[in-house]
Amino acid sequence: MKNFNGNFSYDCSECLVFINKIGKDGVPGNIVYVNEEACCKLGYTKDEMTSLDTVNIGMPIYEANLKDELSKLFAGETISYSMLFFTKFNKVILTNVEVSLCEFCGNSTVLTIAREINDKDFIRNIVINFNNELNSKMVQIEETKEQLFQHEKLAIIGQMAAGVAHEINNPLGYVSSNIETGWEYFSKIKKILYSYDSLISKLPSISPHELNDEIKSILDLRNQSNIDFIMNDIVELNSDIKNGLNKISEIVNNLKTFSRVDPTLKFEEYDLNKGIKETLNLAKNEIKYNADVVVNFCNIPIIMANGNRINEVILNIILNSCYAIKNKKSEENGLIIISTSIEDNYVVCQIEDNGIGIEIENLTRIFDPFFTTKPVGSGTGLGLSISYDIVVNKHNGKIYIESTFGKGTKTTIKLPALNNERNT
Repeated sequence: MKNFNGNFSYDCSECLVFINKIGKDGVPGNIVYVNEEACCKLGYTKDEMTSLDTVNIGMPIYEANLKDELSKLFAGETISYSMLFFTKFNKVILTNVEVSLCEFCGNSTVLTIAREINDKDFIRNIVINFNNELNSKMVQIEETKEQLFQHEKLAIIGQMAAGVAHEINNPLGYVSSNIETGWEYFSKIKKILYSYDSLISKLPSISPHELNDEIKSILDLRNQSNIDFIMNDIVELNSDIKNGLNKISEIVNNLKTFSRVDPTLKFEEYDLNKGIKETLNLAKNEIKYNADVVVNFCNIPIIMANGNRINEVILNIILNSCYAIKNKKSEENGLIIISTSIEDNYVVCQIEDNGIGIEIENLTRIFDPFFTTKPVGSGTGLGLSISYDIVVNKHNGKIYIESTFGKGTKTTIKLPALNNERNT
C-alpha cells in the first residue's frame, strides 16, 4: 500500500488525481485530495471538489463485476477500467483510471489516477459498448416495471378479494334461490300437464259423468297449485335470474379486464366515464361500508389510452380514499365525489374525499416508490408511484394531489384528448 503524508503531491499535467475515503460497501466515498489538473479539467475549485465524491462527477464503465473488482482492490491489487467524468459545465471526458489502496494522513483511502483518452476509435467502441449496455439496462428496467405493475395488481386484487366474492355471492344467492323456486314451479306445472295428457287419452271412451269428474279434478289441482300466480311469477323469476347472471358476468369481466397482462401497452379508444363506472363496480364492496359516492359525469370525448392501466389508476385512488375515510374514524359514512370534465386539450377526472387527508410533510413524497403512510402489511407503497408512471410517462398526462390534513384530499388526473400518442 502506498503511503502519503498530508503534503502529498502527485501533480501531473496529463493526469487527474483523486484520493477518496473508503465509502459504504468499499466504494470510493468523499474526496479528500484532488490535484490542480483535475480541478482545471472538471471546472471545480478544490473546496467544491472536496464536498463531492467521485460518483457525483464520474461514471465507471466496468468490464467485470463491480464486487469482483473491489475484492481485487482490497486484496492489494491495482484495478483499471474506463470512466466518464462530467465537468461542471456538462461536458464529458473519457478516461482510463487506475485505482489502488493507499494510506493518506494515517487513514486507508483509495487513490484514483485518471488519464484522458483521445483515441477516436477507442472512444467510439466505448460509446457503442456503453450504449448497448444502457439499452440492455433499459430493457431490464422496463421488464422490472412491468413486473411491479403486475405485483401491484395482485396486491389490489388480494385486498379486494373478499369484497368481490361478496358482490358475486349476493346475485348468486338469489339466482340459486330463484332456480330452486323455478324447479318447484316446474314440478307443479308438469303434474298438471300429466293430468291433461291422462284426460286426452281417456276421451274416446270416457262417459260424460266421468269427464266432468276429470275436469273438476284438474281444476282443483290447478287451483291448489296456484298456477295463475306461477305463470305470472315465472316471468319475473327468469328476469331476476338473467339480471343476477349479468351482474356476475359484469363483475367477473371487470376483474378479468383489470387483471389482464398487457406488456405492449396497446392504446385503444377509451371512454373515461365508462372506465370509472367499471372501476366503481369492482370496488363497490370496499366503498359501501365506508363512503357514499357522488358521480358527476360531463359529456367528454373518447380518447386513445390503455384503459386497463387508467382503470388501475382510478381504482388505486378510490381505494386510497376509502382507507383515508376509514382512518378518520368518523361515526358517519364519508363522501367520495368523482367528476369528469374537459379542460383545454385534456379530459379530466377529479376524485375528492373527506377522509383524514395527508400531512403536509408527506405531500412531496407521495409519488416516491415504496413510500406509504399505511401500517406494515396494509400497502406496498407502489400504488401512487405506478399511477404517476402510467399517467405521466405512459400517457403524457398529468396527476397531482391537493390535501389538507384532517379535512380530505383531491386527486386530479388529466389525460390528453388530442394527439395523445404513446410515449416512446
